Amino acid sequence: MFALSLSRNRQVSEEITQETFVKAVKNINQFKGNCKLSVLLCQIAKNTYFTYMGNKSTTNRAIPRKKHKRTVSRLNKS
Repeated sequence: MFALSLSRNRQVSEEITQETFVKAVKNINQFKGNCKLSVLLCQIAKNTYFTYMGNKSTTNRAIPRKKHKRTVSRLNKS
């Protein structure tokens, strides 16, 4: 869920999640236990996402959220 909230793209989030766990398993011996494992995994996922997005062209990036425009009602003054 965390990777999906970052990327807003299911395919990207699956790649980020897989890469996050691969990195965590490879480097588990460096984990000192000074934080929860979930916090560590979220940090790895965040860093992996930013690295991933920095390496992709702009056409492959996640679709940005639409910004909601406020509608302003105009009053006709006579």
